[in-house]
Amino acid sequence: MDNIENRLLKLEGWEQFNNEVDSKEKSSMERISVANDIQAVFATIQGEKVLNKWIQDFIMKPIANPRDDDITIGIREGQARFVRLILQQIEISRKG
Repeated sequence: MDNIENRLLKLEGWEQFNNEVDSKEKSSMERISVANDIQAVFATIQGEKVLNKWIQDFIMKPIANPRDDDITIGIREGQARFVRLILQQIEISRKG
């Protein structure tokens, strides 16, 4: 006698639902793996130096200054966003 899960999977359309759940779990595991890799890179002495320099250059300085055009402001925001993303990934890795 089949268990309930096997009987449900035999119904049309349920196979795709099962694959979607597996895909979401795999995607989450891949994101954590990338976060761990980023954390490992910036956990080195050299990585910490680079990250601290980027924080000083791209986070601690103003994004927009008088007389800056939109392109310059956009580039600076992109640089700051990149550093914030790295910091976010390091935090995700630390939390597990």
